Amino acid sequence: MAPKNEKLTPAMKQFHRFKQMHPDCILFFRMGDFYETFYEDAKTCSKVLGLTLTSRSKGSNPIPLAGVPYHAVDGYLKKMLQAGYRVAVCEQVEDPKTAKGVVKRDVVRIVTPGTLTDDILLNAKEDNFLCAVSLGTKKHAAISWVDISTGHFFVQELPEEKLLDELLRLSPAECLLADRRGELFEAETKKLTREVTQLTSSIITERPGWYFDPYQARQRLLKHFGTATLEGFGIGDDDDGLIPPAGAIIEYLNETQKTTLGHIRNIKTISRRNFLQIDPTSLRSLEILRTIRTESKRGSLLDCLDQTITGMGARMFRNWLCMPLCDLAAIEQRQDAIEEIKDADAKLADIRRLLSNISDTERIAARISTFRASPRDLVALAATLRQIPLLREILQQFQGDLLKQLGSKCDSMDELADLLEAAIEPEPPSHLRDGGVIRAGFSEELDRLRLISRDGQSWLRNYQKQQAERTGIANLKIGFNKVFGY
Repeated sequence: MAPKNEKLTPAMKQFHRFKQMHPDCILFFRMGDFYETFYEDAKTCSKVLGLTLTSRSKGSNPIPLAGVPYHAVDGYLKKMLQAGYRVAVCEQVEDPKTAKGVVKRDVVRIVTPGTLTDDILLNAKEDNFLCAVSLGTKKHAAISWVDISTGHFFVQELPEEKLLDELLRLSPAECLLADRRGELFEAETKKLTREVTQLTSSIITERPGWYFDPYQARQRLLKHFGTATLEGFGIGDDDDGLIPPAGAIIEYLNETQKTTLGHIRNIKTISRRNFLQIDPTSLRSLEILRTIRTESKRGSLLDCLDQTITGMGARMFRNWLCMPLCDLAAIEQRQDAIEEIKDADAKLADIRRLLSNISDTERIAARISTFRASPRDLVALAATLRQIPLLREILQQFQGDLLKQLGSKCDSMDELADLLEAAIEPEPPSHLRDGGVIRAGFSEELDRLRLISRDGQSWLRNYQKQQAERTGIANLKIGFNKVFGY
């Protein structure tokens, strides 16, 4: 950081203020068309991203500087996350052309391994879980996990000795633990941190103990879901053991996302009695997810069986494989559906053809909810909705209960599809900032403004003619000067 006696520009004062607020993050500081990093952040980015390290100022204490272009930032963020860093993205929140003095900036998002929503940063076939762990009394623990890219949110209470088994099954990208220095469970938390780091690829993030306070955690969950009680989610007033990790996740998402989390609409309580528990040794010996020899997915049971077409299907199938059902009726219902669809070759081919045209609506919906959707997401959503009536028609032709239930749940949202097709260009730009997203003819006012921007001189001539006719002044002219404009 800067020496205390160093004179700083207004922009650098802004940088230092935000860096002090987020000392554990690499700060990407937006300046014009680049995200700049300074001091130790610049040295780190230069090493991790292969950037040229320059300096912002000359003299005896030059400020190290490294920057990335804003339009290519996603690729650089991915590399920083893979190297284990958290990145705070500081944007310009006002137009530099209209700003008086230094441009206002703010940290709009903290990007961490467990809080990703952008497709370029995610594996389509795998969940990207953020989990939180709370150690309790009587050798019990609670674990909660969420995939913010889909909105799936879970919580589970389990014996402490089974905790690592569950973490290995989930393979979370990031794990939240309470900072217990000088407090109860300090030794246990340190041991857990060590074991999770050794056995998984999860990034450990410590947060203050009040994140996991049962009362505050419950109030956060009630506020988030807008309910007076959590009993509708299977969490009673006496289930204080389940509350801390789930509340810690909501607090952490509010801290990092700085936007609405409306797509996380419920929390599901997982009962260990409903699923076969596969310990890590069996998971590895049976090569369910990875082969023993190469530790890669290729050649594993998942790789051999996975014939899914969509990312949503692949993620669900992986969860089914890791959490086999114990309920005989549910197992038989699933088997009956598989047998019926397997024997209907033509229908199966039609279903797979329709699924090949379906986008990842779970993740698109999450990006829409967090205001991070691109124009192409909206076009993909409209195209997906058009496949639903055809898919529903085929599913309703089957006799099995499960397939019929799936067919009845297929809501094509025809009005939304009509609106999206009418409003959005079929081949829009990748970013909203590039313009040209709204389809011509959808908004009369927008079409008028576009005409003015493309052919302003013709518009001025027509306007001059209209005003001359309205006022009766035949020689009326529209003038221009730099003070008053037109």
